[in-house]
Amino acid sequence: MKQKKKSRFWTFCFSFIPGAAEMYMGFMKMGLSLMSIFMAIVFVTAILNIGPLIFIAALAWFYSFFHARNVAKMDQFEFDEMKDEYLLNLDQIKTEEIKNVIANQKAIAYVLIGIGVYLVWKSFFRVVCWIAPVRFQNLFWSMEDIFTRIVLGVVIVFAGLFLIRGKKRELFYETSQTDTKKQETEKQVTMQQDVVQQDSEQSEEENVYLIEEEQKNGRNEECKNA
Repeated sequence: MKQKKKSRFWTFCFSFIPGAAEMYMGFMKMGLSLMSIFMAIVFVTAILNIGPLIFIAALAWFYSFFHARNVAKMDQFEFDEMKDEYLLNLDQIKTEEIKNVIANQKAIAYVLIGIGVYLVWKSFFRVVCWIAPVRFQNLFWSMEDIFTRIVLGVVIVFAGLFLIRGKKRELFYETSQTDTKKQETEKQVTMQQDVVQQDSEQSEEENVYLIEEEQKNGRNEECKNA
């Protein structure tokens, strides 16, 4: 879709919806990125019931609003030069990397299982709270909230440790590869030096042989002349 400036009124109205104004002006990838980020934050906040995440959603909304206003107020030259790109550089992700992520079914399975267990837990606890006497309902709700936050905190900590561990493995692998390449380079240099040394020794031997042959020929000629 070709990017084009359109009605200022509708652009302003769509600016209140993250990504909608960008899509309205033809920046589909940019608008999809902004809308996806905002909706994902809202979804996670609603499902996991983590109130502080709403501040991140607010930041995403303000960024999207003022981004749309700045794009709309660009002059025609800047507007035409602006590229429609994903905010998270999805264009640069290689097909092989996508295949590797899809192939890693174990991680995806763990995520799906975790979400399923969480939803079942929330539903079960709500039923228990409805059945329980009124005087115990507040206690059950508090216990459920605290337990959920503890579990989510532990999961986040382990996820962070897993990422750090994976990064260390990657760095170790890169270091080992660098050392291997360095050793191979040193071997090649040593082999080249040996070849050069052998060539020089061989040339010296050939020179000595030629000198000896010349001396012999000179002696033979002297004997003949005598």
